[in-house]
Amino acid sequence: DVNMGKTFRLYKTDTLYLIPVGNDSSSSCINPESNGKSPYSDKWNYAYVGVTYNGKGYLYYLISEDGAGNGLLFYDKKSITEDGMTLLYRESSKIKSSGYDILYKQYNQIDDNTIYEESGQNSTDYKKLANIMNTKDAKYNRIIIIGSKDCKYIDNI
Repeated sequence: DVNMGKTFRLYKTDTLYLIPVGNDSSSSCINPESNGKSPYSDKWNYAYVGVTYNGKGYLYYLISEDGAGNGLLFYDKKSITEDGMTLLYRESSKIKSSGYDILYKQYNQIDDNTIYEESGQNSTDYKKLANIMNTKDAKYNRIIIIGSKDCKYIDNI
């Protein structure tokens, strides 16, 4: 959907977009491979695909935690593909930690799209989220969490 520009038109180079994924359509927009379930739990505390646009193409990331407290910190697609299992944390839920609590709340409240900006709208929460979503490949000053109620986002350039 991102590469084809149908549901998600994500063209701002200063923005990290977070799209909720998983096996429960009430809290996710996309059901990934393997039925979208964690091997350890049928429920997700949160699961997001991160997307940035660099002017030429897209970079993809993943951050997630299942209902059993197993998770994956914010990593790019290449790191996950190359190093899979060592990037996981097990049974040590982070949902009460700063930043992760925002992901948990947004994922589970089935809300509209929410915008966090470095200076301005939701800037305190932006700092918390940016702290756990550091990336060397993309620079951004906005984070947009796509709400599962909407499951679409169109950026006007």
